Amino acid sequence: MSFKTNNWNELPLYKKIKIYMGCLTRKKAKYTNKLIVKNIIKRRFPEIYLPKTIKILKSITDLTIEDVNKNYILKAVHASSWNIDLNLDNSIKKTIHLNNIKKQLQLWNKTYSLKERQYTYIQPQFYLEEKIED
Repeated sequence: MSFKTNNWNELPLYKKIKIYMGCLTRKKAKYTNKLIVKNIIKRRFPEIYLPKTIKILKSITDLTIEDVNKNYILKAVHASSWNIDLNLDNSIKKTIHLNNIKKQLQLWNKTYSLKERQYTYIQPQFYLEEKIED
């Protein structure tokens, strides 16, 4: 199915995005799930280094004090920029931080549908990933 108009090249980006979003289906949207994409890349391009997935949370309560590690980052599969840096060493601060993280995850534990419709069909899920530095 072609969705491009005759004046595609003249359209501003926001109009192109609106057209693309109108064609987005559940089948296509799964490719914005970060864990699915990581697995596809691993299979198709094994030579590319990807940060290791440390733990996939079954629920928000699955996050423990041991998971709060300065070498990890917590990510949502169903939105962009929903990441939490777990950079704490002090155990008291870790406990406080863990409670705050769980509160944030509770806010994020919903279908994302604000500006980026491609995440609309993705079930909320969180995971820990190895942090890489530039």
